[in-house]
Amino acid sequence: MLKRAKNRVIYHLVMALVWLVRRLPLALARACGRLLGLVAWQVAGRERRRALSNLARAGVGGGGRVVRRMFRHLGMSAIECVLMGRFRGRLGTDQSPVCFSEGSRERLLALVAEGRGVLYATAHLGNWELMAAEVARWAPVTVLAKPSYDERFSSFIRDFRSANRVRSISVAGPHLRQVLEALRKGEVVGVLLDQPVPTGCRVSFFGQPAWTSSIVARLHRSTGAPVVCGTIHRDPVDEHSHVISIHSVSMDKTWTVEQGTQAITTHLETAVRQHPEQWAWSLDRWRSTETNVLSSPTANSIPASND
Repeated sequence: MLKRAKNRVIYHLVMALVWLVRRLPLALARACGRLLGLVAWQVAGRERRRALSNLARAGVGGGGRVVRRMFRHLGMSAIECVLMGRFRGRLGTDQSPVCFSEGSRERLLALVAEGRGVLYATAHLGNWELMAAEVARWAPVTVLAKPSYDERFSSFIRDFRSANRVRSISVAGPHLRQVLEALRKGEVVGVLLDQPVPTGCRVSFFGQPAWTSSIVARLHRSTGAPVVCGTIHRDPVDEHSHVISIHSVSMDKTWTVEQGTQAITTHLETAVRQHPEQWAWSLDRWRSTETNVLSSPTANSIPASND
């Protein structure tokens, strides 16, 4: 009872803040985003300590400076999502706040044109929701999503993505058939592969073993859908502009699922190294490395190969 009441208060408070921010002038709303991030940096002690610990574990320098900038960036990203309605109509045009690095858009569209669907591996780097919204202007996008602890937030996020032409598939339920159907329709299927999971396979991330979902490598082996790593980062000159970079991942037919997952993870690690202050170091990325949990029945239900 107490937990439900607490969740209800949190939900209505967040919705009130969303309502307020959407009515602020753009410059003031953006300033609120930066302030929100700095306040979170001060009060979110557990996340701050975890981020610092993860930075040290990964051997990435910068320490407190990187973590402070990470919180600031996350605050700005949250406000950008709240304000998405103001520039949604500009996405996919020359006036979009998002552009593609040289060759990235053409690379993605060429793979989409093959008709096998595209497996789009990404990470909590930059404003990943904005990336999905921009890519959805060029190709149909479906994303795998972990539901929130509160169904009201899950519904809010689904509606937000739907308004951006992005379809969500919850990983909490039987999602494999929906994913396969999306690929058969030639859609881009986005998967965040930097989340800590006790299933899949264990690969190296910043030189440390981390359990990582193997779904992308398994789906590639099963369907032949090409794999790309796509990430987004803020322009170093204009922090309100964003750049999407998309790289194809060559998957050797002789590779195991573990080798394929490692190749994808290495691509994502490279992107994080390039923009460390824009990755969510507060994720408990290496949480399950001390366990010996094997792949779940759901993960193993994906056919290993068509060969």
